[in-house]
Amino acid sequence: MSISAYLSVVGTSVAVVGARAGEPPVIPPDLMPTAPSEKASSVAVKNDAPKLEPYTETISGTVLTIDMSPIPPGTITMTDPADPTKSVTKEISALYFSTVEISWDHYNAFLFGLDKPEGAVGTTAADAVTKPTKPYVSADRGFGTTGYPVISTSYRGAENFAAWLAAKTGKKYRLPTEAEWEYACRAGANTKYPSGDDAASLDAVAWFADNAEAKTHLLGSKEANAWGLYDMMGNAGEWAKGLDNKWVIKGGSFVADANAMRPEARLVNTGALNASDPNIPKSKWWLTEGGFVGFRVVCEPEANAKSAGK
Repeated sequence: MSISAYLSVVGTSVAVVGARAGEPPVIPPDLMPTAPSEKASSVAVKNDAPKLEPYTETISGTVLTIDMSPIPPGTITMTDPADPTKSVTKEISALYFSTVEISWDHYNAFLFGLDKPEGAVGTTAADAVTKPTKPYVSADRGFGTTGYPVISTSYRGAENFAAWLAAKTGKKYRLPTEAEWEYACRAGANTKYPSGDDAASLDAVAWFADNAEAKTHLLGSKEANAWGLYDMMGNAGEWAKGLDNKWVIKGGSFVADANAMRPEARLVNTGALNASDPNIPKSKWWLTEGGFVGFRVVCEPEANAKSAGK
């Protein structure tokens, strides 16, 4: 069934994804992303390592593509979230990050099976990946879909998208670890923000509370970081597997303040992001209070598959 046909069936049923269309999500003060300490993380890049080349992934059965940007190997020293008085250093292998956050275009192909002819019965490994339950109304909150970041997704939905993409391509797609994400966000910079020490530098690179007008924006419409990645700070927050093995949201968002744009800032979902979900049990796929949460994917080069930074 096409997206338009599906939405015509469900009409204006009560949404399970939070605010009404056009209403910005509100992050309660105790859910604003915070850093484990005031100490900034630091990175060291192995600039003499062999360089990977960027590539474009085509999603078979669609006209959709995902640009992938290479990230050089190196190390990152971060505050230990379990003990903010301590630091941990992680080795980061060379890998690829999606150049922009995953868009609704990509996620809808996964969610609605738009990579298959209508009525076709899937028999491939990608077809076997569990898909999210379909939302009763469009989950974009009226901000936009074509070229806009997917939002309201749980880590499970993001993780299964990556598994679907891996099954379709035979490549090692997954979500980033917190160490990988923070290292890529910094792109070699050891300043307070990757864009500089002054919060005024954020306007050129991030859609956040000061300039976003409480809505998402077209992907890639701000400047990229030094490694060609867009929207690592602001626009949609991004899922990553934390140092403490918890799923965390990184990068602030379009409704987060400047402090949440620090690469160290993280938000752990303790269940509050689904507080108003009327379903019993609550959705594993959609976040009623998470209208600012999206994700991007990484891909391991074959040689690095067993040594990615954790």
